[in-house]
Parts: sequence; C-alpha cells; structure tokens
Amino acid sequence: MPYPVCHVYIALHYAANPNYITGSIFPDVTHLLIQDKKHKLMSPFIKALGKTKEHKEFIKGIKLHVAIDKHLHKFYIYPKADILAKEFNLHSSTAEGYIEIALDRLIDRQHPEIARIIKSSIKSVSTKKLALYLSASTKMPLKKMKKALKSARLVAGFKKPYKLRALILKALILRKYSRLRVREFKLLKSRKIAKQAEALIKKDYEQAIKQAIRTIKLTKTSPLF
Repeated sequence: MPYPVCHVYIALHYAANPNYITGSIFPDVTHLLIQDKKHKLMSPFIKALGKTKEHKEFIKGIKLHVAIDKHLHKFYIYPKADILAKEFNLHSSTAEGYIEIALDRLIDRQHPEIARIIKSSIKSVSTKKLALYLSASTKMPLKKMKKALKSARLVAGFKKPYKLRALILKALILRKYSRLRVREFKLLKSRKIAKQAEALIKKDYEQAIKQAIRTIKLTKTSPLF
C-alpha cells in the first residue's frame, strides 16, 4: 500500500502465509500520516507486537518489505525516477511514485492472481488490533491510526487495482493524506508520464527484481535467516 503488487510478488518467493503477505505490504501505511520513507517506525512497532507466535509471520513480512525497499530503491527505483523527474520536471517523490506504479502495473498484467491473494490475505489480520499497537509505538492518536489503516485496507484490496474505477477510488481515498503527493498526478499529463515510466523499466525490471530477491536471500537482512 499504495503499491502492494510488486511487494507481494517478491514476498511469494519466500512464503505464502497470509500474515506474511500482509506484513510484506504493511510498512507503507505510515506514509499516510508520517514522513517515514526508511520505515524507522517499524522497529518500535515490532517491539510493541512482541515475539508471540501470533505475529511471527507478520513481522517476517514487515522485515522483508524494509529489506526490499532498501535494496530496490537504491539500486533501481531512484535511478529510474531521476531520469523521469528530469524529463518531465517532476518532484523526486512524484517521479518515484510513477516508477512504483509502473512496476506494479507490469507485474499485475503478468500475475493478476496477486491482487486476489492480497485481498484474501489482509482478511487474516485485525486492523483494530494493529491500530492499537501502531498508535502506542508511534505516539499518534488512535483515531487517526484507525482511519489510516482502514484507508490502507481499502486501497490494497482492489481485485483489479489498475482498472479506471479502482484508480479513481484509490485517488479519492489517498488525496485525504497530505504526506502522499497524489495531488500532483494530473490525469491528462499523467498518461504520458506513466507511459514513459513503463518504457524506462520494461526491459530490465524483471532482472532488477530477481537481483533484489537473490541479494536479500544471501544477506542477514533476509527475514528467513
């Protein structure tokens, strides 16, 4: 959330447990309310969850998300976003968003089953419980956290995330959160930028993802080691 397909595609190379899958997209929820691009808030959140069996797979998924972000952004997404930003005079965060959308869309076309897996997996966790833990660990109001988690669940749960109706609903939901630069995605101009974003990654995104999976497996940042 808001670009869960790529993360779940990668997560499925490690495990298919519903809690693990949900954990693999969970860290992005803090983007709705807090500037936390490096997911530093996930560390106190994991401590708040504790080491109980109930949250074991969910925590593994969170750790995978953080590890993948660290590698894939540095070595692939940021360099591609820099090219796109210069070409269309975009803010770096906006260009990054276009690249992540392009990744999601390309994977979604090849693997439409992933969206269904996400929708099914997020039913395995209680957003009310998670809101309590996240509110306590971030010192943010519980009411705001519940709202953010509800929005995240709605956005992540579309069976066809890149159909026009889903995109409009997603934009309407995410525009409420000032931390996301959704307001910069102008419909007419966006089509041209989105097309170029796909062109920038189409030839090498699969290799970049394979390299990320391979690298995470071989290092201690992998949640499986």
